[in-house]
Amino acid sequence: MINHNELIQHRYRLIRLLGSGGFGAVYLAEDQRLGRTVAIKEIDVARLGPDERAAAEQLFEREARMLASLDHPGLTRIWDFFQQERRAFLVMEYVPGCTLRDTLHRRGGPLDEPFVLECALQLCAVLGYLHARRPQVIFRDLKPANVMVVEQQPAIAGEPPEPPVFRLIDFGIARLFKPDQTGDTLIIGTPGYAPPEQHGQGQTDVRSDIYSLGATLYHLLSSYVPNTVPPPPLASVNPAVSPDLARIVARATAVDPADRYQRVEDLRHDLLAVARAQLIAAHEQGLVQEAAQTPWRPPAVAAHRAPTPLPPPPALARIAGLAAARRARADCVRAIQWRCGLQPDACHPRWPAATDVDNRRR
Repeated sequence: MINHNELIQHRYRLIRLLGSGGFGAVYLAEDQRLGRTVAIKEIDVARLGPDERAAAEQLFEREARMLASLDHPGLTRIWDFFQQERRAFLVMEYVPGCTLRDTLHRRGGPLDEPFVLECALQLCAVLGYLHARRPQVIFRDLKPANVMVVEQQPAIAGEPPEPPVFRLIDFGIARLFKPDQTGDTLIIGTPGYAPPEQHGQGQTDVRSDIYSLGATLYHLLSSYVPNTVPPPPLASVNPAVSPDLARIVARATAVDPADRYQRVEDLRHDLLAVARAQLIAAHEQGLVQEAAQTPWRPPAVAAHRAPTPLPPPPALARIAGLAAARRARADCVRAIQWRCGLQPDACHPRWPAATDVDNRRR
């Protein structure tokens, strides 16, 4: 255990303890050289046995260099590593927020399925990135305490917030997968989340991380730590969990690695199918509720209107056009007569009387 305000490597001054457990602790510290806040993971290899301690000290630097090369939004960046007095240190990015374990404690019961599905899909993306590395990176310690929940602010004021971001924060026992190795050098992990092969029954591989992810989802959906291998069926602990999601968790936590999902992409595919089905069901339910809340009104009846007259036949249209033209011509003649002071003929109103024209000329 490191003392408060202690200066390590003449660079990192400890502020406070963030958490502890297993083979180490995590501290909040200040990088006095760069002026930023960091998290320092202390791994106490002195607590291991003599044989395991020697192997751990040899593997630490090589694996720390590998971890420092990782770059993914769901991972905390590793900026430095060193050993001091039989203690190994990883200097990591400090991620403010709370862990999934804290979220469970505050809730006091199972978390909502949409939240769990969002968490599962993001963790699948992170594990897929790690497993695609060459050599593969096996996380080996996926559990609620090692997943940070970072709440997001809405992009526009007044809009609903974006889904939270889930990030892995502890690479204390991550290892490189070696196909020619029959067992792990170090037998460590968290009971309840670590698969059987991680406790000396074989070498961990990508299916081990899938088991840990399934056990984490089991805990989030039931609020119970899966202490047995395999854990009891989810339906017996929380009947409200959808059957499709319960089957996915059961397959991911199978005892035999051959019975689990063989790739994280396959697990993610099934999780996406459940998420889409729930999204469609929620949308349809919203439409039903909206229809139920809308009062029924009888269909509007159109007011009575006179029937629209049919257009006239072509012959009548021509006659009507000629009549209109004649009327317009008569109006022009009357205007001329008025301007000239003439009186129209009684028998022929469109033309001036001949006698008036003659009298005008005289």
